[in-house]
Amino acid sequence: KGVLDVAVLDVSLLTCPEDVGKLELLYSKSCIDSLKLDHTKSVPIVCVCNYVFDSLQQEVFSINKDSSKHLLRAKCRIGFSTTANSDKVMKLFWKYENVVVDRLKLFKHSESLDLAVRNILKCYMRDKRIQKEGGCILVPIGGLHIMYLVQKYATASLILIGDKGFNS
Repeated sequence: KGVLDVAVLDVSLLTCPEDVGKLELLYSKSCIDSLKLDHTKSVPIVCVCNYVFDSLQQEVFSINKDSSKHLLRAKCRIGFSTTANSDKVMKLFWKYENVVVDRLKLFKHSESLDLAVRNILKCYMRDKRIQKEGGCILVPIGGLHIMYLVQKYATASLILIGDKGFNS
């Protein structure tokens, strides 16, 4: 038996652990302060994430076929181009740069997340099919970063309910 309360967290405003601060619970009107949690009590957290991984920062990495030793990181910027009718249209401009996996730093506040992503990329680079055919991998670093920040509220388990799943 227990009580379920609700808090709303706008993750688009979070950049570092200090930004999280207090979560105000809507029904009890109490607050959960991530810096003052009583870790002797078991408080599980359930996160319902609607379009979180789609709407936050993503990183794209690519491996060209037959050059699996080189990992490329996509840099994307939004710009405008002019059509033949002199109309301005928004366009994405892509540029790839070589990266050294062991030196890759994506997260300001978590070396453990950086290590996990580097290990995933290394496994990807070792895949025989990727080495032969090439490929891309999308890493939802914004979503991973938010999970890292939100877990600071949990003194027990953190349950993540996402909005995507495999459907056939």
